[in-house]
Parts: sequence; C-alpha cells; structure tokens
Amino acid sequence: MEKRERHFVLVHGACHGAWCWYKVATLLRSAGHRVTALDLAAAGDPGSSQLGWVSVSVAMERFPQKISVAVFVAALMPGPDLNLPTVIQELHQRSPGASMDTQYTFDRGPNNPPTSVIFGPEYLAAKLYQLSPPEDLMLATMLMRPINGENLLKK
Repeated sequence: MEKRERHFVLVHGACHGAWCWYKVATLLRSAGHRVTALDLAAAGDPGSSQLGWVSVSVAMERFPQKISVAVFVAALMPGPDLNLPTVIQELHQRSPGASMDTQYTFDRGPNNPPTSVIFGPEYLAAKLYQLSPPEDLMLATMLMRPINGENLLKK
C-alpha cells in the first residue's frame, strides 16, 4: 500500500511566529510529509492584526474541499454567537490576574483599548510553556512579538 503524503500548514498564535513550530515541522517532515510553517505578515506589527485562527477559519470556510482538518492549539475560540472581546472579558472576570506579567501599551491613553500586547515570561511559563523543556521557554521569551491590542477587542 502506498503511503500518501499530506501537506500540513502550521499557523502560529498570538505573539509567536513560524519558529514556534520547529519541533512539529521536523517530526512531520521526517515522517515524509510536506510542511509549511507560516509567519503571519502582521506578527510583530502592533498596527496590524495577528489572529491566525481567523485566517485559518476563513480559509476553511472558503475552501472546504482543500482542508481536511484544522487543529487549533492554545487558541481562544469564539463562535458565531460569541465574539473574541466577550471571550477575553469573561476570561478576565473569571480569573483576575490571569494575564500575569503580560505587557499592555496604551498609546491612545488609559481609557482606550491597549494598542499592543505582549506576553511576559511568567505568563509564558505558567500558561503556554508549562509542559515544555526550559530551552523552549527561553526561545519563546527571546522571540515574542507584540500584537495589536485594539483588534482583539473589536466586535
């Protein structure tokens, strides 16, 4: 029986880049698959949106015949009746202090939404890399990029 090569497209999440997939991409390629790890153009540009799951969701809706499955890892998942600002607000209400050392920039003043957001080392260690080797946490703390905070809160 012939082994069928699959094409995996890996999309990073908030504050990350294609670099975060280096281990997964290596494993998939060594198993004979094609792998594309995207580096979203807006990553690191606080003036742009960097919501990878939105891009994947739109692609899935437009090209269902080309995408057999999408796996969302560590993503906030709004739905048709639940937008992202509501999910974020609920998260902060249920877990005050959940953002830990995440840094917010308020270029338009403290009464407006944050203009950029970047995860801090404590947040990364406790919430995103708690099961990862220390080297991966160190890599992440060195390569984190800010995201546009205003776009997170648009309805």
